[in-house]
Amino acid sequence: MLAFTGLRRGDVCRVGPAHVKDGVISFSTEKGEVEIHLPILVPLQEAIDATPHGVSYIGKEDQTPYTKESFGNWFRECCVAAGVPGRAHGMRKAAATLAAENGATDSQLKAIFGWTTDDMPSLYTRKANRKKMAEEAIKTLQRNP
Repeated sequence: MLAFTGLRRGDVCRVGPAHVKDGVISFSTEKGEVEIHLPILVPLQEAIDATPHGVSYIGKEDQTPYTKESFGNWFRECCVAAGVPGRAHGMRKAAATLAAENGATDSQLKAIFGWTTDDMPSLYTRKANRKKMAEEAIKTLQRNP
């Protein structure tokens, strides 16, 4: 859910079947800033279909929803147990980075991640653009025959 939506942990704990219509997740963000509409990507739909859930797609063993704090703690514990670095917020950052590196514009990032100002999306697109520019520019250091 985190990897294919980029949702904040408070939002990912709330999203469930009631928020889906015609393959699109729609809801107001926890922070109340904006309405989000995210088409469900095939790998996410496959994961949803394969996983038992209650009112939210991510829940405790008894299928009751997590609070954002308890979800964050659970996710951290899973990362530690798996021997991998990371936290739930890191998944949001990774999703934003991937989207920017794959060409998402500032406006598209705002629509996906629920940002209302240009500060966050421009951070990711600036980094992505620098990476792409460097990949092209490094070739100028090589002699052409």
